[in-house]
Amino acid sequence: MTKRNKCACCGGKKFNTLYDFGEIPLAGSFPLEQDKDKIIRYPLAIITCPNCKLVQTDTLIEPEVLFKDYRYVSSVGMQKHFNQYADWLITEEKITPDSQILEFGCNDGPLLDALNKKGIRNTVGIDPATNIVKLGRKKGLNLVNDFFNYEFVSNLNWDNKFDYILASNTFAHITDINSVVKAVEFSLKEDGKFIFEVQYLID
Repeated sequence: MTKRNKCACCGGKKFNTLYDFGEIPLAGSFPLEQDKDKIIRYPLAIITCPNCKLVQTDTLIEPEVLFKDYRYVSSVGMQKHFNQYADWLITEEKITPDSQILEFGCNDGPLLDALNKKGIRNTVGIDPATNIVKLGRKKGLNLVNDFFNYEFVSNLNWDNKFDYILASNTFAHITDINSVVKAVEFSLKEDGKFIFEVQYLID
């Protein structure tokens, strides 16, 4: 764990604190009852950069700690939402079976699964949680167990490859956000779209 010393977006070094939560456990850990005394707590304050206005956390947790043994399974509580989202992508965004689709931070693949069941099968998902990716692969989904960033996509030569890049409840969790934006720009076709869902700050 380290304290943020520069803005994730613009590199600015001054922050305003919006709210300090004190020390809290990781939201995605879901420990067993017998492990409750082993819960690690981390300081967490929500801060904003006065230069570019990005809202971010003041504490940086190593991605491997956050995601490699992840306990939240998206399809358990969010499948209905992702079914509706898949319908919207088809009716409003005109995604077709020929569309090349990438989703990063896909968890066990509820959105990709919903698309696959509607005949949209040119899909690939990327997620760093090894245990969660195994669940998605059991559904027959094409999932890659890794972190999505510029180094990753450039090593795979994914230049100008995808019609759509999707991310749900993921984009706001990224430490090196500029590398991810660069990866999106690199991987999208010239007329491609990046569609992402993030939490609404006020709520």
